[in-house]
Amino acid sequence: MARSSADLVEGGRLIACDANERAILDRAADRPLKIIIGVVGGQGYVFGRGNQEISPQVIRRAGKSNITIIASQQKLVTLPDKRLLVDTGDVDLDRELAGFWRVLVGPTDEMVMKMVAA
Repeated sequence: MARSSADLVEGGRLIACDANERAILDRAADRPLKIIIGVVGGQGYVFGRGNQEISPQVIRRAGKSNITIIASQQKLVTLPDKRLLVDTGDVDLDRELAGFWRVLVGPTDEMVMKMVAA
């Protein structure tokens, strides 16, 4: 199983590798936070499986408008039911994140995908 990690980047520089929730929140305490996240292949999970450091608190701190989802077009078209999943452990947040999302599939290409609470 592939292991995920959260790296922190600021001003184009890598600030921290394998950051945990506390490190992310501490670093973002007085600055904007953006999340760039990939899709777990074969399953379609965006949040909640293998990336616990991107907790509900981190997601809320960033805000929905500061989340970018990335994946290859091939990965997206092979997903079961052609949808993304979210399972943060926070039912209210999962409902907030459910809906249609633009997913970056190339430098200038996007696909619109539906995300549902698992």
